[in-house]
Order: sequence, then C-alpha cells, then structure tokens
Amino acid sequence: MDKDGLRRDSLREGLKTKGRSRREASARHTEAEKGGRRPRRNDILPLLQIEPCPVDALKSHVRKLRKSDPAHVREIANSVSTLGFNVPLLVGKDNVVVDGDSRLEAAKLLGLSSVPCIRVDHLDETEQRLLRLAVNRLGEKGFWDVGELEAEFKELIIADVPIEISGFGSDEIDQVVIGEDEDGCETGDLAPLPGASAIAQVGDLFPQPPSPDLRRRHRSRRRQTAHANRCRAHGPHR
Repeated sequence: MDKDGLRRDSLREGLKTKGRSRREASARHTEAEKGGRRPRRNDILPLLQIEPCPVDALKSHVRKLRKSDPAHVREIANSVSTLGFNVPLLVGKDNVVVDGDSRLEAAKLLGLSSVPCIRVDHLDETEQRLLRLAVNRLGEKGFWDVGELEAEFKELIIADVPIEISGFGSDEIDQVVIGEDEDGCETGDLAPLPGASAIAQVGDLFPQPPSPDLRRRHRSRRRQTAHANRCRAHGPHR
C-alpha cells in the first residue's frame, strides 16, 4: 500500500477511535447523572481539620484494595523529600487509613514519626468503605490534556527542576516533549491512537518542533538523572 493509502487508513482508524471515545464519554456522563439524582446528605461540607498522627498508631485496612508497589512507594518518598508531605491521609474509625496507604509506607521509609491526617469519623463504617472505593477509583478516570502537559513539561525543563519526582518517567516525558519514541510507545492516556502512525501523532500533538536549546536541556537533565540513579544504586564511592 502506498503512503497516501496508509495515511487514509490511519485517519479512518483514528476517527473510529474518536467516535468510540465520544460514545463512551456520553455513556459515562449519563451514568454519572443517574448517580446525581440520589438525595444529597445534610453535611455535604463537613468541618475537616488536619492533625498530626503518629505513624505507629495508624493501621491499614485488613482488605487491601490496591497492591503495594515498592517502586511506587519510593517515588512517593522522593516526592515528599523534595516537596514535603502536602497530601494528608484520610483516617477513619480506630485509626484505620481510608486513603493514603502508599503515603503511609513512604513516611515509614523516610523515618517520619508522624504524618498529617484528616479524620472522617463523621462517616459511618459503610460510608467509609464507599469513600475508600471512591478516592481510589475516581482519581483513575480523568484524562490528561497532552497539549497543556507538553507546555508544563517544557517550562519545568527550562526551569531545570526534577520533573521525575512527579511520577512521570523519562520515557513519558520524552514522548510528550520531544515526540521521539526511543523506548517504545506509552500505554494509557499518553498512548497514540490505535492504527495511527507515529509521524502523524507527533505532527498532531507537536505542530512546532521543540527548539534545539530545549532538546539540549532535556537531554542534559536525563543524563544527570541517570547518573544520580546509578550513584544511588551503587552507593557512595570509597
């Protein structure tokens, strides 16, 4: 098949995918509207306060809804080390963590004696279980605006800050900022549309190629990050 034919097939598959995406979004909206018809609780804006809680006093729920990932915990610990502990845990009855198990593990990894917590004791046990599900599931259902993400990454690269502490890997940053597919295509929200060529995707998302200076800064930052990772892995030189 010639190049024009490939482009037509790629465009056709992209349009099909976008059509399915619109239908799915409409179905999700309809389902969400149904949930909004339920009676609204009286204390929809409860008085919440942040208080420090001893790490040793906090307990994880006996039923773990999400699997623990040591790499993820380490990423959270790196973020806390750089930015501070800015996202409180939600704590329910008997000091059981409703939301924030990974943040609690990161605090232990850093040797913290206490962490900021918000108590949700105004909810009964069943409501706390529903809240556990909601905070874990609803956070997964949003979508990244890749154009805005690209602009944010570029400005942070120019400011020479460690973007990786946000949880984005170097390969993901490469794909968004430079448009190069050095380590394979990403899956999930940053993945290209099925059937679309890499060139078409890069052209759609990045109509203006990154400047040589931005590329140079980005590659320098990657080398520094890789060097720091090697130093952490092998320990200090003697």
